[in-house]
Amino acid sequence: MTNKNMTKYPTPKIIIAYALFTGLLSGLLSLPFVSLFMTSRNDWGYLAIYFYWWFLVSLVPALLSGIVIGYFKIIIKRPFDYLKPFGVAFLVFFILGLVFIGVLALMEIDSRLLKFESAIYFIMLIFCIALISGVSSTILAKFILPKY
Repeated sequence: MTNKNMTKYPTPKIIIAYALFTGLLSGLLSLPFVSLFMTSRNDWGYLAIYFYWWFLVSLVPALLSGIVIGYFKIIIKRPFDYLKPFGVAFLVFFILGLVFIGVLALMEIDSRLLKFESAIYFIMLIFCIALISGVSSTILAKFILPKY
């Protein structure tokens, strides 16, 4: 931040906004994919439970994404700069997902994680969730991050 006309960077606002809205927005973005698996009218009753679960699971990675974006003081000057919040959220969600799967495998909670074929499917699922989280972070960056 070398320009003297810039105001103070809104780090607390960014951290709070990312923590609250990244999970909600990524849940809305993944809703079309989730609705493919809802086969009966009774399944739609679980939609509130799905959003609650999605928000809780994504709260820590979203908070970490907001902290990293606030720490590096990412600003939007040109369209290429939207790749920065996308990359931050994608990497945070992907790395934490891999750590979570690794911890489950080490604790031997699910023996399917120890099989190579199943591990590839879990990694692909984590990759897709990280992509959705990166897109939601980019959408939030459009409205939250400063544009100097």
